[in-house]
Amino acid sequence: MTKNNITIYLIKEGITSFNDIIKDARILKSYDSDTVAYYSPSDERQPKWLKDFFQINNEGLLTSNARAILLKRIEVADEKRIFALTFGYGKTLLKENVYEEQFGLKIVLNTIAPNKIRKISKIDIGKNYKQSQEQMPKESDISDFGFDIERDLIKRITGKCDDTAFEGANITGGDTLSIYSDKNITNIENLLRECYVKYKDTAYKQSFEWIDNIKMEKDQNDIDKLNAMVVDKLNSRNFADIWLAIPEVINWEKIKRIYISGQKDRDAEYLDIDNEAFVESFGNSKILHYDQIKGKTISAKSTEDGKTDIVRWSADKCLVGSLELDNAVYAINGGHWYKISHDFAKEINDAYKKIPLCTMDFIDCADRLEKDYNEQLAKSFENGHNLDRTKIPIG
Repeated sequence: MTKNNITIYLIKEGITSFNDIIKDARILKSYDSDTVAYYSPSDERQPKWLKDFFQINNEGLLTSNARAILLKRIEVADEKRIFALTFGYGKTLLKENVYEEQFGLKIVLNTIAPNKIRKISKIDIGKNYKQSQEQMPKESDISDFGFDIERDLIKRITGKCDDTAFEGANITGGDTLSIYSDKNITNIENLLRECYVKYKDTAYKQSFEWIDNIKMEKDQNDIDKLNAMVVDKLNSRNFADIWLAIPEVINWEKIKRIYISGQKDRDAEYLDIDNEAFVESFGNSKILHYDQIKGKTISAKSTEDGKTDIVRWSADKCLVGSLELDNAVYAINGGHWYKISHDFAKEINDAYKKIPLCTMDFIDCADRLEKDYNEQLAKSFENGHNLDRTKIPIG
């Protein structure tokens, strides 16, 4: 049976109308009131490099960016939820902030064994907000990756799934779930139901309990205070604590420029997010409230024509940095605030303090060379042995 690359989003609870999810799209096919496919017409054109580099025209050589998305409403676990399946550049047809974050990540963590990980994408929110991807040549444990469970935040994870519902495939989870599957429009519903069941599960706490060391802040009062601090930092051009950066790993070779909605120079070719230009894009007045940041978009334009969006984000998703509030440290990433948990560090420190200190007497190092000191130290102990610079046969 033919297999398809399927990318699945879960639309946020409370959004019930397809019109509140889709933008700038036409109906491709309406299967019923709960299942509708949308598309954006492809703009066929000669690739820009054909004329710029080869300096020729050829109407037989065309390119286009296909965009399609399927919205499907199903009843699962006594709830009605909407799923979005994107194809090509279909993500750009979604309105901002309409899908659940970490939907796919929770599915993967609730589905794969801890030693079945192949690839992780992470961001260091405890230091420099470095984004990185690591891939192993074989299925591995999280400990085999360069992952710091106290300050690294998992963005995406790929692993081998033995669950028959997911066809024993490698699945990737972040905000979306990506799977190579034999499902199509006629039989996708059961897979979506299983996705939702796994999303709601908490089995991940048995093998991946460290995932909660960095917890998303839920207290709206604290969030409002932090958001107000962000506005003040940006208005004062204090980009040391809070600034904007590309929020995901992207293919820079396909990106011609970064565009900020409302930027003063509409044709400026910023090669990254220019923080000064971002603040100036609000006009002569200062940023008045945080919702203005959420309402602004930042897009990466294609090298093909400098106009087509390869990917687009609401500006709040691009904010990074950390702030202190009430003696606690909060980091912002992907439009969410995370409270850095000190419980785990305290647990490690308490365990360390319980380890008895060594009571052995060591000879004075004085001015001895290391090799000489090791020899003398071994001789100072009864039945002591010096293994330094010693070849030990194996087998």
